[in-house]
Amino acid sequence: MKKILTITIASIFLLLTGCNSTNLVKQINTDEASKMIGKKDTILIDCRTPEEYASGHIPGAMLLPLDELEKNVGELDTDKTYVVICRSGNRSTTFTDSLNSKGFKDVYNVQGGMNEWSGEIVTGNN
Repeated sequence: MKKILTITIASIFLLLTGCNSTNLVKQINTDEASKMIGKKDTILIDCRTPEEYASGHIPGAMLLPLDELEKNVGELDTDKTYVVICRSGNRSTTFTDSLNSKGFKDVYNVQGGMNEWSGEIVTGNN
């Protein structure tokens, strides 16, 4: 009985503390993101809506809304480094987690998202 209880408690602990893929998401702050952006083989993905993107985004950011990831993931190169940003860091965490589950190895979520970004921002769809 004691052994079963120990196994049950251990199983619950694992489920609550880390047995989900979200823990594999590499988190970076906006300063770290700005250093990575522009490096060879690093692609910045903005996973917000087209309207949010047009209202202000980081120059060179590729728009790929979270709800379009599944149908467009085949266009992404698994050998590239991806920095993913959204408004606050929530959608980009989901986006990054999804890429990780599909075998992408070098993917980073920007904590705080555009809410925390203090670098250059452009408007429009370019």
